[in-house]
Amino acid sequence: MEQSICHNDHVYSYLIKPTSIEFLNQFKNFLPGQYIIIQVKVFDHWIERPYTISGWEEDKKALRVTIKKEPKGLFTSWLFEQAPKIFSINLSSPQGHFLLDMKNSTIGLCFAGGIGVTPFVAYAKALVENHLNKKIVIVYCANNREDLVFRREFDEFAREDPFIKLLYWQSDLKGFLTEKDIMLFVNMFAEPDIYICGHPGFQNLICQVLQNQHYRHDKIQIEQFTYAGSA
Repeated sequence: MEQSICHNDHVYSYLIKPTSIEFLNQFKNFLPGQYIIIQVKVFDHWIERPYTISGWEEDKKALRVTIKKEPKGLFTSWLFEQAPKIFSINLSSPQGHFLLDMKNSTIGLCFAGGIGVTPFVAYAKALVENHLNKKIVIVYCANNREDLVFRREFDEFAREDPFIKLLYWQSDLKGFLTEKDIMLFVNMFAEPDIYICGHPGFQNLICQVLQNQHYRHDKIQIEQFTYAGSA
């Protein structure tokens, strides 16, 4: 595992390269939206953390994960402040079911809160690479412009694929999303499939708004988002 990009003071991306043919084959078969579990020894303690795959090299011989430093987080404090530039980890196979239905012609409306944007980066990258003409709209919310760490990458995807649309929302300029804002996005389209990933407060707000509007449960997908804290 090696550091590849410093997005800002508290968000870094890392490349993970398997050391066996078995893992390399598993890497090549992953699906956009899946995650991997990283296990590493920190101060004589084995720590496990799940991270969504946010990108990959063209030949899929390396996957990218994007990690936010958590206040008092044992693993992320070590990773950002003390870890060597390249180090070994134990790794699970790609897993998870937060997957974009790429064959369905229904528009996908994605609500991304902060670092919860990572599965949507993978969605967009896969759509561009496979020329699937699947329309998705990503509402990318963050505290400020600096925290829209994938804005440049998304803008490039949107230039390459006219079926990908980005809507940026900075809370320092517009305040936090309200029920009116959320339904404005939803009502822009005819019963879109909705995908939600972000911190618990962000997820709960959007889910409550959709529930109040009696939105169909089978058209909503949620990626459970947890903070590791100081564990």
